[in-house]
Amino acid sequence: MPWIIQKFPHVYKVVIIFILFASGLVMLVVSPDPAVRLAGMSVAELGTAMAEMTFLSQSAFYSHVTTSAFAAGIGVGSVIGPLYYTGKITVFIDMSTDRQLKYS
Repeated sequence: MPWIIQKFPHVYKVVIIFILFASGLVMLVVSPDPAVRLAGMSVAELGTAMAEMTFLSQSAFYSHVTTSAFAAGIGVGSVIGPLYYTGKITVFIDMSTDRQLKYS
């Protein structure tokens, strides 16, 4: 897969990553069906994997600090994001819809 991705210009890769992220997020947020939400999560994770391959390969042109910062950002985002989402869902699970919209 990396050899195929190297053939495309960087701009096209970024557009594909954006489309994967956006479509995965829309599928995850809009659909009430768990199967579609799981598919949306898979599409978003595909975008994440492609972003890592694309942007981490660009770090070969920069110092070691760039790679460390990229890895730290991905790691922190992978931990903080789900914790934040779980916390919001746990707090709002017993609230009415009007109160959820008011506090979100």
